[in-house]
Amino acid sequence: MEQPGDEHSLIRRGSAPVENGAIGPYMLVDFVEDLPLQIPEREDVEITCVEAWEENLYIGTSAHEIFHFVLLPPSVPGTPQPANSSPFPSQKPSFILASRIQPPLTASAVSQSPQPHIKRILLLPGPSKLLVLSSTGLLSFWSYPELSPAYGGSPKVGSTSFVGALDQNELDREEEEAATQSGYSQTGSIGRISGTLATDSSKLVMIMGKKDVRMVRVKEEGLRAVKHIECPSLIYAARRGPIACVATSTDYSLLHLEMGGIFPLFPILSNPPPLTPQQETPPQIPKDSPSDLRTARTPSPAKQLPSPKLPSASEDSGNDSRSAKEKPSLGRRASSSAAGRSPLARSSSLQPRSRSEVLSSTPPKLGPPEELAGNKHTRASSTGGIRGDKSRSGGSIGRNSPLSRESSIGHAAGKEVTQGLASSSPETQPATLAATAKEVSRAKSPTARTPIKPAQLPSQPSNQRPATGSRSTTPNPTPPGSATSSYPKPRPSKPPSAKPPQQTRQFLKPHIVTPTPNEFLLMTGTSSLDPGVGMFVNNDGDPTRGTISLSKYPEEVVLDNDCLIALLPCSEDDRVRVLEVIPLLESHTNDGPNANLIHATGLSLTANAGIAKVLGLQEIVSGEIGSRLKFDRVRSVVSERNTGTETTLELQDWETRRNAEELEAANRISKLGGKVVVFSGRSIWRLIPSPLVIRLDSRLPLALYAPNENTPEVRKERDRRRMTILSILKEVHGLEPTTERMFHEIAYIKQKCGVILLLDFLSLPREEDKRQFPTELLATEKALIEGGLDPRIVVSLFPGFEGELREGRNGVWVYGGVREVVDIYLSERKSQIQTQSTDDNGDTEWKGRRDLLLLLRRYLSAWRQKKGFGSVSQADEKEVFWTIDAALIRCLLTLEATRSPSALKHMAGEVDVRAELYRMVDYPPSIECFDRCVYLLEKFKRLYVLSILYQSKKMSREVLETWRRLFESGDEKMMAEFGKGEEKIAEYLLGKKDRELVKDYGLWLARRNHRLGVQVFTDPRARVKWSVEEVLNMLREHAPESLKGFVEYLVVEKKDYAHSHELLMIYLGSLTSTLSSESPATAALKSSYEAYRVLNLPKPTYRKFLEENTLPSTSHGDDTDWWNQRLMFLDLLASASEIGAAFDNTMMMERLEPFKGLLVAEMIVLYGKGGSHDKALQLLVHELRDFDGSIEYCLNIGKTTSSIISAIATDKSKKRDKDADRRRREEQERLFGLLLVEALKLDEWVVRQEWVELLLDRWGTWLDVAHVLSVIPDTYSIALISKFLIGALRNLMKEKNETIIARAVRRGENLRVNAEFVDKCDELGPTIQAFEGPASS
Repeated sequence: MEQPGDEHSLIRRGSAPVENGAIGPYMLVDFVEDLPLQIPEREDVEITCVEAWEENLYIGTSAHEIFHFVLLPPSVPGTPQPANSSPFPSQKPSFILASRIQPPLTASAVSQSPQPHIKRILLLPGPSKLLVLSSTGLLSFWSYPELSPAYGGSPKVGSTSFVGALDQNELDREEEEAATQSGYSQTGSIGRISGTLATDSSKLVMIMGKKDVRMVRVKEEGLRAVKHIECPSLIYAARRGPIACVATSTDYSLLHLEMGGIFPLFPILSNPPPLTPQQETPPQIPKDSPSDLRTARTPSPAKQLPSPKLPSASEDSGNDSRSAKEKPSLGRRASSSAAGRSPLARSSSLQPRSRSEVLSSTPPKLGPPEELAGNKHTRASSTGGIRGDKSRSGGSIGRNSPLSRESSIGHAAGKEVTQGLASSSPETQPATLAATAKEVSRAKSPTARTPIKPAQLPSQPSNQRPATGSRSTTPNPTPPGSATSSYPKPRPSKPPSAKPPQQTRQFLKPHIVTPTPNEFLLMTGTSSLDPGVGMFVNNDGDPTRGTISLSKYPEEVVLDNDCLIALLPCSEDDRVRVLEVIPLLESHTNDGPNANLIHATGLSLTANAGIAKVLGLQEIVSGEIGSRLKFDRVRSVVSERNTGTETTLELQDWETRRNAEELEAANRISKLGGKVVVFSGRSIWRLIPSPLVIRLDSRLPLALYAPNENTPEVRKERDRRRMTILSILKEVHGLEPTTERMFHEIAYIKQKCGVILLLDFLSLPREEDKRQFPTELLATEKALIEGGLDPRIVVSLFPGFEGELREGRNGVWVYGGVREVVDIYLSERKSQIQTQSTDDNGDTEWKGRRDLLLLLRRYLSAWRQKKGFGSVSQADEKEVFWTIDAALIRCLLTLEATRSPSALKHMAGEVDVRAELYRMVDYPPSIECFDRCVYLLEKFKRLYVLSILYQSKKMSREVLETWRRLFESGDEKMMAEFGKGEEKIAEYLLGKKDRELVKDYGLWLARRNHRLGVQVFTDPRARVKWSVEEVLNMLREHAPESLKGFVEYLVVEKKDYAHSHELLMIYLGSLTSTLSSESPATAALKSSYEAYRVLNLPKPTYRKFLEENTLPSTSHGDDTDWWNQRLMFLDLLASASEIGAAFDNTMMMERLEPFKGLLVAEMIVLYGKGGSHDKALQLLVHELRDFDGSIEYCLNIGKTTSSIISAIATDKSKKRDKDADRRRREEQERLFGLLLVEALKLDEWVVRQEWVELLLDRWGTWLDVAHVLSVIPDTYSIALISKFLIGALRNLMKEKNETIIARAVRRGENLRVNAEFVDKCDELGPTIQAFEGPASS
């Protein structure tokens, strides 16, 4: 007995064509080998037929024996296997021999056929019977499954050429009902028998003899004869309802089982030679060889293969005669010229005709009498039409039909029926076919109709029915006798002396299948080695669609899953037997050239071979599927493993359990089923529909990528490979999985195609050509995303991204077929890295194509959106998204580092990488790999982005420290990214509550930017409040440069003049330190004096001139800031007494004395405060020539105006004492007199004259006339002071007149008051006041 082997897979890889290695729609799988069929008398016993159901296997042999094997299923998943065995052991079943019998043989049968064999085994599960047909023509009945004689062993039918032709409509209906009830789907089913049928209790079978056809219903309790039709020489049939397509050894016909009418179609041999009178009947071939019932091989004339002789057509249903001398003269086109003829050219008369007339005359058209009687189709009416009444639908047998009117016959009656069937002898005179048809038609038709002769038929109409669904342009064959027949026309008789040439008639085995309820597919050809043509006809005999073509005329055909499977004959040049699969539906995909050819390497070229469709076999677990779809752990990925607290032993135990679970799941989805078997010699193979994963995976390129060469040949090979992969992706696009296996198949194909495409692009040299591949890259990205490949695998394929991987305790698991590709690539790259000894930690340059980084960015971004979805395993979710975040951060950083203007213009898929990077790090929950992200940002020197990441995690101190490092680095590129960084730091500190944090970085900011540093401690929006003394102490100690700004804030903005003296001292130190050296401020100060002196009158005061010609204050302590400090210093000097900032005037003058030539304005203020008005006016007139300033000085009596004094509340009205006003007036007049004296001392006459004239004309009222006349030089013309004198005299007269009037007014007022007093006294009258003198003594 044979035991399971140790091979990894049973699928024969050599079965695909050698040209491209692709596997077609079917694949050949080993089933059983080297069966013990030999007998003592013979060793070369071969299999002749096979049948199987459930666990029972029945085999017929060339030794006329039947073997019954009980198949034992292979080891179930989980069964202990040897340590060195494959995870998918051989699934060939073991078997045990249950019984071995030899059907009875008669002496005459043995004498006629010295080597009889089993021709056919028909298994009927419903009645539990097996019908065994011997090559001797004896049909016997056996019980199922024990293979014991049925019905007592008595029923036997002799002279049988064929048995079977079950109603295919009924079988299809039962299979659909069984599938609906059990929810069973054959493809990808789990734990069921492939081909399970809901069988009935009885079956109607067709038994063909030499002279007739008998319809017998096989039941469990007996046989019942249903119909008997006299129709000789039939050897094969297929049936749909009441219509059967039958065949003789020469031609095909349609047989109506109810009506008994037959309709010839066309011959099997397309171009037979003309027959001599001796060749009107097929030659009788001895039945000596058991291997002759499958094929009649026709070797080429050069060499003839050893082949046994073939039995005759009456004894063997599948044997053909052969001719070794004649070579076919017609090709495929001539072989099918008659199927396109008009059906109106046929005769429907069933008159008695001889066999030669049937072959030479025009065949009739079958149809119901009502249709034939009309002129619609111009057909001759006949009572022998096979379609019957219109009341019958679908060609099924009606309730009152002869097939349904069966007599109730018991077991004994069954024996009588069987004996009657067997009593027919070859010597019995058969009734003619036409006579039988006429009797049947008369019995069924109420009136007799006159048949139409062929000459009376109308001409062929032009609108013939077109062929639909054509798969070949080959025209249909023409039957004998038609106008376009391939048979030669009769030739004139030759003289008696001419010897006719010797011609041998060749026969081909008929093949009939029924693909649809209304179609039959018939095979025709010219010879066994020439192409075969399949023609589709309906139940009326009309062609329904185009023809199909086979490479050779087949030896055997079966129909399975809408595909025609043919076993082709072999010639002497063939080295392997070939099976050809022809899809009959347009929905079948084309897997490439010659993909439908299956090279059966295990089949012998000399031994008998055959193909059969059994009832059902147990499913097998395919190692080819399991090895691809089983999830395996990838160990070549360089990763950071996070094993937690588990030990190594615990991890090994967990991985062992995981492998067992994956193996069980792979076995569950790797089960295959099929009902087609191929046998040869003593071995059997199963022909199983190729799963999607195997069929498409076999078409993928074997090489991962081409060498790193940029030659035209290499580029062409790359493009061809990409197109192949894209075509495969297109085939699976849009497929909706209906089973668990189909779901994994689609995912596997997408993953593997995506990985191969990605590796191909990664292998492209960076400086190849500037070609872009937007379509291919998008297809790669879509395949990787839709395939659901673990993103850690994709990231590991990119060089330089090894550090962004995290494996975890569970590891990385992918499909086994994908793992093989990944392992090869990673191993090769690892070896290259070791030889090059590169350090990735110091290398941030991307050496590949930029568009691949863009692909990776889109892929990882799409995966990040799946966070929290159920499609991501919760056990690996943390590690997966850790890897995604780390790889995406690195990808974005690399993209920005390699960005160039040309890339942004021409590269497809370019985006704002910087904005996307900001968005990613700014969202706190989105970053899983925080530490790795910090490392990458530090490595790429992206400190500002790092600060954003710290902000998202609320790490304030790290944020400020990163900003501090950014400013101290001095990198202009990083500073440009930060923008207004100092302002951002100040705003950030205002929102913090940590006092130490604000103190540390506020003082650091104050040292860099005094204004913003002070703002951190003084802004009312700050969440940390500081007292004035705290800020002053901190600034004095850590940032003295910013102390001035804080005191300015207190004095100027907060009006806290308590600190004005300190501010004054700060300004004094700043001014003197600046003027102590030759600084730009000193030169600017001197130039300002010169510029002001040259201005002509009228001109503003020197103070206003300084304000108008000074730039705004800056934050860097430059000369402009010095000017602002001087203005503030002047204000403080002028308003010191008013704001309480009293200072020692003598000390201040001593400090400024060395700089009195530069600080003129400051000295004027100090002279004014010290009472040295003459010195102050001297500086105003002679040093500054400030006319307006001197006038203000005199009016204010030496007090210079300032912004601080004007800011003080001056709205308080104070009543001045008249004496004070008088004294003030006198002081002002004195100062104006001093001003006049200084003006008269000016060197330039023009300036002096202008000053004196303006002073006398505009401010003459403040001058005494006598003083003016006393100081005016005698050389001055009277005309120069005439205006002053006239005004002075007028003022004197005005004052005199005003005095007189005032006196008069006062006198009148005095008189009025006195008069009012007198009148009041009169009104009151006198008052008497008693006087009490002293009391008398």
